[in-house]
Amino acid sequence: MKKTLQIITAVGAMSLSSSAFAVLVGEVNVGAFAGTAAIDFNANTVAFTPVAPANNSIVNFATGSFVGLLGNMATYSNFTYDPFAVTTGGPAIWRVDADTYFVLNVITAVVEAPLIPSLNLDGNGTLFHNGDSAFGLWSFSADRSGSAFSFSSTNATPVPEGGSAVAMLGMGLIGLGMVRKKLVKTA
Repeated sequence: MKKTLQIITAVGAMSLSSSAFAVLVGEVNVGAFAGTAAIDFNANTVAFTPVAPANNSIVNFATGSFVGLLGNMATYSNFTYDPFAVTTGGPAIWRVDADTYFVLNVITAVVEAPLIPSLNLDGNGTLFHNGDSAFGLWSFSADRSGSAFSFSSTNATPVPEGGSAVAMLGMGLIGLGMVRKKLVKTA
């Protein structure tokens, strides 16, 4: 009986360790260098000149899970927006490397000031970092002095992926069955 319980405990511990998941929380700001962003209010585009050069920006602020990105070079991509409707989906807006990039989900607010010229966008999206992802709020602002992107995620309640949860449940049921079987034999 003691040996059976040890085996069940070991298998359960392995199941728990394989269901580990990361929680990405914090804020990251990416600032483009002055003069690299061009806003076209007629075409509703933000273009980086020359066309999306590599390392046209830098991570200038980071907290929480993203603190290791501070000081890293980043690359903005050209993108479009719709000032009269909610814009959904799109490519990565910026990228630090192959494992860290931001994908726009929705633009929820657009404030254009063509006379200044300046542009402010707000929305939500997903930041991918080292194989994990975080949903959060973002804002983008651009004017003659440059552009800045801010992302923050406050996801405090992680959700384990389904396969590990099912595996843990299965292991628990197998363990209970083995204990019951052992108790029936000894009675």
